[in-house]
Amino acid sequence: VDTLKTVRESIRKPALIATINPQAPLHIIINTQVADFRAVLQPVEITDHHILISRETAKALHVHNSDMIRIAPLR
Repeated sequence: VDTLKTVRESIRKPALIATINPQAPLHIIINTQVADFRAVLQPVEITDHHILISRETAKALHVHNSDMIRIAPLR
């Protein structure tokens, strides 16, 4: 798995629900739940401690503030 470029370039941090600039870069975003896996393609903003996602994205992923999510840039 570590040889996959998308996996190597992915980032795992807690989610923070916020207002996101719609022009922010698109990322593949996944929740980290095996039983209820969800994935979306949406803009995100990244800080030192969080990945900022919109309320709609959080709802689609079934995540809340502080839940761990993983993102990878769209290539």
